[in-house]
Amino acid sequence: MKTFLLLFVLLMHKHPPTKTVVYVCDSTNPKKYHLKNDCRGLSRCTHHIIEITLDVAKKRKLELCKIEQ
Repeated sequence: MKTFLLLFVLLMHKHPPTKTVVYVCDSTNPKKYHLKNDCRGLSRCTHHIIEITLDVAKKRKLELCKIEQ
């Protein structure tokens, strides 16, 4: 019975939601974020491409790349 309860608790345990990762050119003033790190819009980036969360991108008032809309 203890094994069943332990298994039940483990299966019912909810994991925290995963954060959505987006990609941004690490320039001085980026305007767009990208859903894929190989987006055509990032090919013009002359700096590093960094990963940030979607929440951070929206707080920075970045817009989704038009290619990926």
